[in-house]
Amino acid sequence: EYLEIKVTASLSIFIVTLLVMLYLRDQQLKYAHKEAMQQKEQELMQYNRLIDELEIVYDEIRGFRHDYAGIIRSLEPAIRRNNMEEISQIYKEALCQMNYDISQKDYSGFELSYIKNVGFRNIFSQKILQAKDEKIPFKLEVTECIPEVEVPLLATIRILTIVLDNAFEATVMTNNPSIVVGVVVENDRVIVSVKNTYDSSTMQKRYKIWEKGYSTKIGHKGLGLVNLQQLVWELDSLGLKTEINQNTFTQIISFRTKE
Repeated sequence: EYLEIKVTASLSIFIVTLLVMLYLRDQQLKYAHKEAMQQKEQELMQYNRLIDELEIVYDEIRGFRHDYAGIIRSLEPAIRRNNMEEISQIYKEALCQMNYDISQKDYSGFELSYIKNVGFRNIFSQKILQAKDEKIPFKLEVTECIPEVEVPLLATIRILTIVLDNAFEATVMTNNPSIVVGVVVENDRVIVSVKNTYDSSTMQKRYKIWEKGYSTKIGHKGLGLVNLQQLVWELDSLGLKTEINQNTFTQIISFRTKE
């Protein structure tokens, strides 16, 4: 009887434990699915907002095209009469002003079409919208097709997030905030450079920025650059270079391309 009770108790405990494990597994899957759906919804909202921004920019470009055609037509009579004074006036007051207006516009969103890597596109699109919200001048420069890289997607997202988050946090402390991101291909590497302005008074101990726990920003744990350096050490397909000038801080990350 004692043996039967012991076996029954052990079997009951096993069944209860199994049921608890199955329940916890089910809850874990539900939570993961909910997190994935929320992430998808957030990404969809970001892309929809970016599309809205691009539509506005496209309308502006159409307007510039119409204005440009009008300016060219206005030049024709002056050229026919060989009126250099009128030609000079149209050039200075119309064409030069139009060129200035175009140069002041932000067309970074269009540059995303050159990039194949989903991690790059995702992070850059987020930061374009963040810069607009925080009214920080942000420029993305991409002049050629950017291929896929060997670095895993999660690592790519972590690296770009760390670098760009630091750039935003540093540049908002200056009187002239600015972030410029350049993406180019050199041989078998995709080179991403992130240049931002910073307050030089916060960088008195430059050599300490890679130390765990050190941060130039109040209330921060100083783990971002440490984690970045750890990722570079772990992946031989990554390279990192840091340039610190009097008013600008530049991180240059190289990703090996896929063969």
